[in-house]
Order: sequence, then C-alpha cells, then structure tokens
Amino acid sequence: MSERIRKPRRRNEPVKTPAEPRTILVVDDEEGVREVATQYLSARGYLLWRRESGARALELASAHPGPIHVLLTDAVMPGMKRAGTRRKLRGQRPETKVLYMSAYAEDTSLLEEANERGEGFLQNPSASMRSRKDCANS
Repeated sequence: MSERIRKPRRRNEPVKTPAEPRTILVVDDEEGVREVATQYLSARGYLLWRRESGARALELASAHPGPIHVLLTDAVMPGMKRAGTRRKLRGQRPETKVLYMSAYAEDTSLLEEANERGEGFLQNPSASMRSRKDCANS
C-alpha cells in the first residue's frame, strides 16, 4: 500500500482551496475541538456544519438538501456507540467520506477499525494538550 506524503507548506506559500466548495460536518462533544476544526477548515474554503452530538448530526444530515462530502467526527462520542454516527449517516448518505478524530490514540483498535474500512484517523490535538497538562500537574 502506498501513501502519499505531502511536503510541509512554507509560511508564505498560499493555501490551496478546493475548486468547488466541499461540505464538512464536524461532530465533537468538545466545543473547543469543533471551534479549532471550523476555523482551520473554513479558512481553506470548506463549508462547515458543526454539531455537538451524533444525534444532532444525523438530524442535520436528514434535513440538509445538499451533499455532505466529509464527516469529521470524534471516534468516541457520549450517547453513541463507537462508529454509530458513521454507520447511520452512511445509511442515509453512502457517498460521504469519514475521517475520525480521537484523543484516545493509545487505543489502537480505533485506528485499526478505521483503516479496515478505508477511513482516515487523526489524533485529536486535545490529547497532547491533556498529556502536557497532566505532566505539568505531576
């Protein structure tokens, strides 16, 4: 399996934006994570919807008439079994791609399951922030 590796972008290099606006549904129970993802992605030309729970994301997906190109979701959400939001959303919108975020990167089963389904996985930045905070408090 080959992986495409991107070179880091230089500071003054322009950010590439999608030719057509792409819609991303960001789902995370932490407001700070939703906010950071929204700021980063909207600055790059993506259209964003944000929801704090899987249930609210599914309500939006049912009501939204346009495409949802990507579901960017926390892998572990309160009130929803692992991958529950993905499973239900893909039942409504099978064309939607899925990218997981998780602060629980040490749980390799999350990464393995995403890889088996051909889905992406990002370590949530709050994981490293938490571990630094824990170290500082010890």
